[in-house]
Amino acid sequence: MIHMVKRHRTLISVGLLLVLALVLRTCTTGLNSFWDDEIFTTGLVNAGMNLPDLLHTIRTGDAHPPLYYLLAWAWAHLVGLADTPYSTPGAEWRMRLPGALLGTVNVAVTYLLARRVTQHRGAALLAALLAALNPALIRQDTEARMYTLLTTFMLLGWLSLHAALHSTGRRLWALWAACLALACWVHYLGVYNLVAQGMAAALLARRDRRVTALGALAAAALAFAPWLPVMAAQLSAGAANEAIREPLARIEAYYLKAFVTFGAINNDASLPVKEALAWGLLILGAWSLRRQRVTLTLLLCAGPVFFLLWDLSARVAVHTMSVRYVAFLYPAGFVLVAAALVWTARRSRAVTAALTAALLTASLSGTYGILSYRWSDWRDVAAVITRVARPGDLVVMNEAMSAYWRYYGVPQGVRIEPFRAGMDLGRGRVIAVAFETPVGYELGSADAPFRALLAQGRVVYSLSSFQVVVRAQ
Repeated sequence: MIHMVKRHRTLISVGLLLVLALVLRTCTTGLNSFWDDEIFTTGLVNAGMNLPDLLHTIRTGDAHPPLYYLLAWAWAHLVGLADTPYSTPGAEWRMRLPGALLGTVNVAVTYLLARRVTQHRGAALLAALLAALNPALIRQDTEARMYTLLTTFMLLGWLSLHAALHSTGRRLWALWAACLALACWVHYLGVYNLVAQGMAAALLARRDRRVTALGALAAAALAFAPWLPVMAAQLSAGAANEAIREPLARIEAYYLKAFVTFGAINNDASLPVKEALAWGLLILGAWSLRRQRVTLTLLLCAGPVFFLLWDLSARVAVHTMSVRYVAFLYPAGFVLVAAALVWTARRSRAVTAALTAALLTASLSGTYGILSYRWSDWRDVAAVITRVARPGDLVVMNEAMSAYWRYYGVPQGVRIEPFRAGMDLGRGRVIAVAFETPVGYELGSADAPFRALLAQGRVVYSLSSFQVVVRAQ
């Protein structure tokens, strides 16, 4: 028995890591209500639309490619959510389950990528462990959105590119091209991925394989080309309709911190230490791989180069701040961190043990935080309004909560409207539902009147960013 365990210890270790990743991603999938973007996903897939209507809605009412929505539509029909209310028991868990499963697959692909580029079992296991524990990836993998699927195709693309660079056949190049194209059809960030991986292929492919590499890259671009006019129309419409534009310096500072610290961006006392630790390990990992041209180039293109390409778009496009827009870059960083610890282990086991302990402590604190945090509480808000509202009451809310009445519906005899500056609130009871974002209530000129309304009433519910306030007659 002991001999068998030793013989298959790598397989057992990877299996335990995958079990851990799956548990962390499924234990909270039904805890939180759908939030605003997820409600858009569920609204598309359970509105009784056929595929042509679905594609039309995506083209005219969203700012993303269609592949994820098509897969979500098929999944909703498979698990019986195509024509059911959002409040159906277990709806959140069932809609988020594919993301949790794919997130677990991404941990496995992270291990394979790290094992291939570092040729070190311990480094690969550590990179996979960091991916399993990372709070930003756990949050991403427990949402009914497209970012986990984007991560999957990006990771498979880097893995197949590394394999293709060391092979003589064309099948791996075809697989690489398919991953690039599919990533573009999942999210427009896949276009940056196509550029970053194309740069790596052009730099690293041998002369006799360069034509094949460029041909595969061209095939991926052509596969996405039919959607480019729709992409241009969606993005221009989104930029024109964006109500809030964060200062560029603030956006760049936020995303640089989110990228370097792997999502540990809470402003607590330990943040400078986490940031210094992450910077040090990333730089040391890159330096330790300086003689491995292929590996280092791939990892730099998968992380920092991609980030710089993405950052350039912030100068010409509107962005809001969310870790999900950089979380898919973290696996490449985990490989660099693991390479750094392999390098230190050859020189000082004590230093390596201390660094590993600090890294895992930081990761576990974030893991606990994301598992215990309730970021979306539509379900409880709906129960509160159902309990306190009376026929004739007016319920107002900031535009960020416009999805509320699509989630649980409107209590009978109660009006629900988004709050507007100068609106007539009447003389009856007013129930104000507030959801405060990092930049306020997202009401523009109506922000101050809305705050004044909240100050006039009695708070009947408060949790995290939510408040329900009743203003009497």
